[in-house]
Amino acid sequence: MPLNKRDSRVAWWKLEEAVRFIKEIDPLFRGTGWALALYGSVLHHGEGRDLDLLAVPMIVGYMRRDPEHLVTEIVERYKGRTGEAYSGLMETKAWAIVLPDRHVVDLCFRVQKDSFEVPGRRHTSYCEMEPGHSGFCSMQRIEGPNWGS
Repeated sequence: MPLNKRDSRVAWWKLEEAVRFIKEIDPLFRGTGWALALYGSVLHHGEGRDLDLLAVPMIVGYMRRDPEHLVTEIVERYKGRTGEAYSGLMETKAWAIVLPDRHVVDLCFRVQKDSFEVPGRRHTSYCEMEPGHSGFCSMQRIEGPNWGS
């Protein structure tokens, strides 16, 4: 049975609450090499039953904390709970974190499978969306003359 606004098992996120929460946890991510992004119903509709967050590496290969440690820090800081990680869209490793006030955070980490050197730049990757498959990526190597020089 799908969850709805009247379902007492979850507390609905409002955009303002989400922004406050993201601002609280962002330094934890930014300070360890991850950028944090909001997507999903809270962003698009101003409210939602879960808060969809995506963490991506700021510099590929330079994450000073792995996803498991960051999830543990959030769970401990907010006295929440979580289960096992699961595979999400776009090659993500994800956790559902339930906070004591029944707000749910769906936190996905973009797992970089392939990175490569582009002359004049640090690690770079290119993700091309497959036509008709919103949310699924295929990694491709970029070939080009004198990139970044």
